[in-house]
Amino acid sequence: MYDRSRALVALLALFLLPACAAPRASGGGAWEPGQSTQEPRATIRVENRSWNEVTVYAIRSTQRVRLGNVSGVSTRTFTIPQGMVGLGATLRFQADPLGSDRAPISQEIHVSPGDQVQMYVPPS
Repeated sequence: MYDRSRALVALLALFLLPACAAPRASGGGAWEPGQSTQEPRATIRVENRSWNEVTVYAIRSTQRVRLGNVSGVSTRTFTIPQGMVGLGATLRFQADPLGSDRAPISQEIHVSPGDQVQMYVPPS
């Protein structure tokens, strides 16, 4: 009987140990089942109202990172690299139309993890 109760205690400890070591959310609150342990990602939703395909870039200081292409008269959402957002940094975005010598750049904005930026490319 003694060995059986000790085995039961050891078995319960195996199930309870992972619950005690559960990760916490980055905001300091308690971790909830099904909650991601990663910080939320910042995204940019680009609505291209032009007939031309555009290449979208995120610009931080002198660093320019290609996010992807958006076909003419369509919408796409891109994830902004995590290393470019937060910590008081500001970003600008560039929509470079294929085959054009103009590539307008947005004003600077602060982007935090979890933000969704909206960008509209006007008809050409």
